[in-house]
Order: sequence, then structure tokens, then C-alpha cells
Amino acid sequence: MFRPLRTEHLYQAAAQEIKRFIAETGLKPGDRLPSEHALCQHLAVGRTSLREALRLLEMDGLIDIKVGRGDYVRRNDLESFFARASGPLLDDSSDLVDLTAVREIMEVEAARLAAENATQQQLDALADRLQRDREKVRQGRYELDDDIDFHRLLFEAAGNPVLQRFVRLIREATRPVYEAYLLGPEAVLDTLAEHTAIYEAVRGRRPEMAVEEIRSHLRTTADLIIARCRDTEEPKAGDTVEVAAGAAVGR
Repeated sequence: MFRPLRTEHLYQAAAQEIKRFIAETGLKPGDRLPSEHALCQHLAVGRTSLREALRLLEMDGLIDIKVGRGDYVRRNDLESFFARASGPLLDDSSDLVDLTAVREIMEVEAARLAAENATQQQLDALADRLQRDREKVRQGRYELDDDIDFHRLLFEAAGNPVLQRFVRLIREATRPVYEAYLLGPEAVLDTLAEHTAIYEAVRGRRPEMAVEEIRSHLRTTADLIIARCRDTEEPKAGDTVEVAAGAAVGR
């Protein structure tokens, strides 16, 4: 049975609950999920949140969305690996340094590929995202999910879904830490300026400049996060995983 969701990020929680449902009911590749109407009722979420959750699962390679025909389980060996690897990656706070280093390696390559491969439609999507972010910053409504979406679009422009899934694992492990420290007014303005510089390099088809801009962006962010974490009172035993484990980070 499904469990109603009560969380700020409903679509992410809905995706996790659908994953649990697939595992517990033994659905196999090719099996159809309940209808969207039924899922909305079971999960107590709106259609928009549900569709975001289904899109997330499709990006992870766990389902096929067939317009007009329903949503079906899809899983191969690689996809099974990502599903099994979705648990916490941080055993203690010192792992944050290593995870940010791994993320830099992957996102630098994504920026280079995006500058080389992005379609006009993907460039337009990035430009639209930045325009919405500017408006949200002016209104004081910019959130971590807005940041996440910019990076997601950048990975889509890179054209390597496997690379994107690996980074999603790191985001899931580090989201709460980033959310705690990177949503202040100054940090948000810096984020917007750095995202704009990355976009301009990608739009200009300048791979080396894109690499330079995103490396600077990620290192500035990582240095800030790590410094602030070290300034924070040492957590009690058993608290670290709770603080460090969560769902998807963008900056």
C-alpha cells in the first residue's frame, strides 16, 4: 500500500514512494504502474507533483512514460545499479570534501560537453531558467530546487544521462548541507552571476571557458560549505548521517 506524503519537496518524496511500491509489490519490467489518477489519490499529491515525480523516475531509468498508454517499469543492469546506490553516501562529515571533488570532475566534463553539443532548444531552456531565477531572486523566492534545475538542464545539454545519474547520487547525499548554508542573500546573488557566466560560455560554444567558469563556481561553493561546516559545532554521534543524507543538490 502507498503512504500519504507530508514533505516540503513532494515530487521527490513521491518518487521515493513509487520506488518503494515497485520494490515491495514485485513489479517487473514491462508491468504497468497504477493510473495517474490512482497514484494521486494514494499519495495525496496533485497531478503536477506526481508528473514531476514520474519524470524524475524516467530520468533515473526506472520507468517508461508512454503518452496515452500509461507508465511502465523499465530496468536493466545499469539502472538497477543506480537504484541500489540511492542510499546515503556520507559516513561522516569528512566525506563531504571527497564528494565535492568527485562532483567537480563530473560537472566540469558536463559543461565541456554542453558547450560542444547543446541544441538551440536546450540553450533556450537554460536562458529561460536564468530569467525565472532572476525574477525569483528579486522577489526573495529563490530556492535550492531552482539551483538544482539549472544544473539538471546543463547535464541534459551535455547529452550523457549516465554522467547525470552519478551526480544525482552526490546531490542526494549532500542536499541538506547545501540547503542550510547556500540560500542567504549574498550566496544567491553569487549563484545567479556564476550560473549566467556558465550559460554564456555554453551558448558561445567555448568549452574551455565553460570548464573554467563551472570549476570556479563549484570550488567557490565547496570552499564556503566546507568552511562553514567546520565552524559549526561538532554533531553528536549518530547525527552526521541525518544531516548529510537527503535528496538532489544543484549548486
